[in-house]
Amino acid sequence: MRALTHSLLGRSWLVVLALFAVSCSTPSSPTPTPSVITEEEVNEAQKAWCKGLVDIATASRDGRDYVKEANEFIDKAYDFNGKGKVFFRPTLAFTPHAFRTDKAGTLSYFIGGNPAFPGDGEGFARGPWVSADYSNALGNGVNGIQIHGDIALVMGTVTLTDCQGKKTVVDKVFVFRKQAPKELKLIVHMSAKSNEPPPSPTPTPIPCPKQPK
Repeated sequence: MRALTHSLLGRSWLVVLALFAVSCSTPSSPTPTPSVITEEEVNEAQKAWCKGLVDIATASRDGRDYVKEANEFIDKAYDFNGKGKVFFRPTLAFTPHAFRTDKAGTLSYFIGGNPAFPGDGEGFARGPWVSADYSNALGNGVNGIQIHGDIALVMGTVTLTDCQGKKTVVDKVFVFRKQAPKELKLIVHMSAKSNEPPPSPTPTPIPCPKQPK
């Protein structure tokens, strides 16, 4: 009986050692490297952003559920559920809410209705917009897209057209991170209204007065 017990114990240790050896020899699965963003994907992401903005405006005018439309737009376009933060500087936002870093502040800018952000009114996306078109042309033949692996930096303009045909041009800086094949989400969105050309001739800056020695 004692011999049988020793035999079973010996075999148990052999099984444990064998399993340990297998676990040590089996390589761990490498962390998948995100695929490189393509310029086509960047353009598709910008088209989707423009369409999403107009869809919110259209739903609001038609009396449809623009809140649902806005939530779906933000979830699709912005990386609030990702591994980092989102930095959003809206065109018409001002202190103390000039910068938005969470979904609540971003949603408020687009559709309003949040008492924590009283300056947003009824929301920018609920405006009279009927179309939105983007351009990455920076002049002198420069294309405003830089791609660095799974990150893309984009500079250019978005032209918004209202129901009266009036156009508003907004300067944009977008930074996209690739989440999955053909899925890009914004991690930075900097926006500013385009400046009008100064009157001619350009005003000369007034120099600072010289300080007495």
